[in-house]
Amino acid sequence: MFWVAYRQVLGWLTVLGAVIGLLLMVAEPMVLPPDDGEDSLFVRVALAYAGAAGGAVTGLVAGFGVLALLGPWTWYAERTVASRAWVAAVGAAGGAALVWVGIGLRTYGAFVSWEIWLPLCGAFALVAAIAAALLTARAARREDDKQHRLQQQEPSQGLL
Repeated sequence: MFWVAYRQVLGWLTVLGAVIGLLLMVAEPMVLPPDDGEDSLFVRVALAYAGAAGGAVTGLVAGFGVLALLGPWTWYAERTVASRAWVAAVGAAGGAALVWVGIGLRTYGAFVSWEIWLPLCGAFALVAAIAAALLTARAARREDDKQHRLQQQEPSQGLL
């Protein structure tokens, strides 16, 4: 039941990450002046694809962060919708930040400029947390409503 209830969160986070990454890379040359060689159409299209791919990976890892924390949280006890949304937000924020810390370390090694990468990680983590909380709350309400309807449809076990 867990996968059926929360798989949409993983999918929507991936799609949302791809769309946001695409929009950021399309808007970047409009806000910042392009470097030499970045003003060609090919480079702009390639950057847009790279932004979409990076956003999709960020959303996917954030989604796996949601599932990794939400699975154990909902395993034994009935949890409220709000608590599931908070746990999902923490998992998504951790997953998104992990991606961008990894990119920063891989790109710059030990000489990563943390004054640039930490706010960037924080921004992506915040967006992922908000999206995951909203999507998980929606999925949790649906699952609770579904369970409530199933309990009402069961025949009573009383005396005949």
